[in-house]
Amino acid sequence: ALVAKQHRKKALFGMLASFIVGGFAVGALMTLWVTNIQDLGHTAALAALAGGVIGPFKTVGRFAEMLISKNLYPLVTYHLSVALMVAGLVILLSFGFTVWGVLLAAAFYGMGDGIKTIANGTLPLALFGGEGYGKLLGWVNMAKGAFSASSPFVFAWITETYSGWWSFAAMFGCLVIAGIFAFLIPDPRKQSGTTFNIKKSA
Repeated sequence: ALVAKQHRKKALFGMLASFIVGGFAVGALMTLWVTNIQDLGHTAALAALAGGVIGPFKTVGRFAEMLISKNLYPLVTYHLSVALMVAGLVILLSFGFTVWGVLLAAAFYGMGDGIKTIANGTLPLALFGGEGYGKLLGWVNMAKGAFSASSPFVFAWITETYSGWWSFAAMFGCLVIAGIFAFLIPDPRKQSGTTFNIKKSA
């Protein structure tokens, strides 16, 4: 099921806004990870170790997505990815002054980011279909890249002016807004009264 014609503009706006705002935070997080974690009171070694946790858990997230994608509509998968990243930053903001808090936050965020990487490609296809898919994805990625290019500078300024905690808090805010925009995307299954079946969509 694709988005109904009368809802395409709303779906495109919600998806694009969510991708851009979420990408703005993601584009800076890894760049400032070590600096911000140190600012929370940890050593550079621990900050690097926690940053190294994110990569493997991205793979865990992608593997989990492969297992559940047959039963979940890509819009739901995208919601899950944003929720996991938000959960990671909630843990970081609440318990980031502890070692276990940093490591657990890195794991949750990594899983969400891993799933999001896949959802960024599958969601436009599920909503709008294969016709013009390449062109749409190109425009979406160009818009994301244009906005994300400045994000390391913006969040670095927040870190220097306030603190690493506030920098992470600003990233958390961006991801929450991205989640709100994601929930504004009309669900094609509710419009058509059908349920998602990956075999039918293939």
